[in-house]
Formats: sequence, structure tokens, C-alpha cells
Amino acid sequence: MQLQHNKCRHGDAYYIAPSASFRRRACCKRYDFGKAMSADQITTYAAWWGAIIATAVFFWDVWKWRRDKAAIEMTVRPNMTVIGEPELEDKYWIKVSATNKGTRPTTIKMVGAEIYPSFIEYIMKRNTEEYVFPNAGMQDPLPRVLNPGEEWSGLVPQIRKDKQLNFLDLASEKIVVLVLQQTIAPKLVRVRLSSTK
Repeated sequence: MQLQHNKCRHGDAYYIAPSASFRRRACCKRYDFGKAMSADQITTYAAWWGAIIATAVFFWDVWKWRRDKAAIEMTVRPNMTVIGEPELEDKYWIKVSATNKGTRPTTIKMVGAEIYPSFIEYIMKRNTEEYVFPNAGMQDPLPRVLNPGEEWSGLVPQIRKDKQLNFLDLASEKIVVLVLQQTIAPKLVRVRLSSTK
């Protein structure tokens, strides 16, 4: 005996279509509409959400720490002359400037120079000569506390006639790097002196 109320035709073929009540039961069973979350499910979701927030806060703190770690921006300008200070006139100087770009104060401790015979030696950080300029901050002595947004400028001699040393000429033959030491990070701030300036 055939069930006429559920028999449907599709082209030349007949098939048995599920009744409306069966479709409603299958839909409700599959998606379980209207069923509230259990306490265990709520606890699980809350734990995952807390873990995501904690991870985001951790990476945010790491990002802030790394930004503060490299807070000093250093620039160098050779062939500078001074007018109005008799003891500094008739000489060439290299102007060294440092700006605190971070969010924490730091202290500039020392300005110096490193000489590398080749680029490979520079990459490997194997310098052959080192110099320290104790009077780099004659007008603004070192050590100097540098608050966020502040700038410090000093002068280092470009030429030492008694030593037959000219840093700008030396920069055309070797790699001359001006360095700055500060307290916010143990790593020196380095800027290469260009012979074309």
C-alpha cells in the first residue's frame, strides 16, 4: 500500500518526502534551539576569555618595554664651527645630539668613538680603536638626565693635530662610529659617521 500524502514527484521519479512534523523534530534535535548553557559551559567560556585578555596584556607590556628600551635617537653632524666662544673657535667639531623618544627618563653617561678597519669587522663588533670624549658636554656636562621629549647636544673634536687624527678623513678609509652610553639600556647607541657630510 502506498502512502499518498507523502508521495512526491520529481520529473519522472517518485520519492517519499518527510512529513512536516518529522522535519521540525529533526531541526530541533540538531540545533537544540532554546536550550540554555550549563554552568560548566559558562565556566569554560569565562576561562578562555580570561586567558585571551591576559595574553593580550602580556604582549602589550612587552611592546611597551621594547619601545622604552630603545628610547634614544642619536644624530651626528661634522664640520661644525663655533662663534662667540674664544676657546672653541678656529676648530672643527662634530655635533652629537640625543633625543629621548621614550616614555621614561634616562641618563646620558658617556660619548665616544669606535674605529673598524672593515665592514665585516663592524658587523662582528671587533673594533681596533676606541676613544672617549670626557668633555663632550662642555656647555651641558655629562652625566645628564634626559626626560621624555628632551634633547641634549654636545661637541667632540673632529681633528686632533697633536695626534694627527681627523675623524672625517678617517671615515673615508675605515668605519667610524660615534657611540653614546645611557642608563635605560646596557646596549650602546651607535651612529656611523659619514665622510660625505
